[in-house]
Amino acid sequence: MPIPALESTFRDTEYRRYSSYLISKVVLEYLFNITTSSRKMDSEILSLDPSQTRGWQSWGILQFLGLNDTFKGFFYGVELKNVIQLLEDDLQDFELIISHLKYKTSVTDIRDHFQLQVENSLKLPLNQRLQVVSGYENTMPKLKKVVTFSYIRNPHIVAQALFRAQGKCEKCGKNAPFRRQSDGTPYLEVHHKIPLSKQANREDNLDTLENVLALCPNCHRKAHFGLTLDFI
Repeated sequence: MPIPALESTFRDTEYRRYSSYLISKVVLEYLFNITTSSRKMDSEILSLDPSQTRGWQSWGILQFLGLNDTFKGFFYGVELKNVIQLLEDDLQDFELIISHLKYKTSVTDIRDHFQLQVENSLKLPLNQRLQVVSGYENTMPKLKKVVTFSYIRNPHIVAQALFRAQGKCEKCGKNAPFRRQSDGTPYLEVHHKIPLSKQANREDNLDTLENVLALCPNCHRKAHFGLTLDFI
């Protein structure tokens, strides 16, 4: 199967703006869907208003990767593993594109994407957002199969961190807000100061007692979403 020539614009503005998770979804949609459009990807993947972006965000990502018009739906009906093999065997440098095709979705990716959708909705004029909400009144929530990958945590590390805390948040020092219904123990959440998502790029073990804190739910949320990056 002769593969089209890459034609990168080397403009990386849009590429640097989005996460690897979203970029991987754009790449997969473009290579495997013959009916897709950049406006559709801006709307359904990047959660943008296509009337405002006109598809330029998705198209900018694709152009930086060198995926021109000839790649649209080029691998329609071909298995992903076979596509990766074809690109690896090609003389062109598909390394960056292959990395996005191999990207493994995590629970954090899904949560971050949902938060992005919420933030983009908040930017809409009130009347427009209410109009969108009204349009979904009779649309029942859909069940979606999601396959995610996450690091397996050591339960003994979690247990020891909770024991060490003795029912008090190790950040704010306040008592756990409630007790678990299952066993009556104080409810705290064990947080990794350096996220396990960074384990692949490190030689030292991140799932250690030194790298975890037992936090109340409020401090745990602040550690992930607070304005101050030096919270922990």
